[in-house]
Amino acid sequence: EKTPAPLLAALRSGDISTLRDLLYNALEPVVEGLYPAVLQVKSEMRSAGLKNPMVSGSGSTVFALCELKEEAEGAAKHLRSEHPKWRVFTVSTASSGEGEC
Repeated sequence: EKTPAPLLAALRSGDISTLRDLLYNALEPVVEGLYPAVLQVKSEMRSAGLKNPMVSGSGSTVFALCELKEEAEGAAKHLRSEHPKWRVFTVSTASSGEGEC
């Protein structure tokens, strides 16, 4: 049985690197198989410097966690430039003010 303790500890401490390693979406391989464009989006996000982009939920969104606001904004600027039809957003948590992309 998996314990949520490491995930909760990473959330509480704001340890983005550990969060990226612990997050998992069991539907992701299914979504990627049905919609190869998701693989392209993830590849482009990695090319923009983002680490471990993931599918949220059943695949309506691909996201990546960033440690710094500047990292998120730089990647978003690159993605918007390369893919002007994509909807690209940066957001931050209410408590940290730092960037997720």
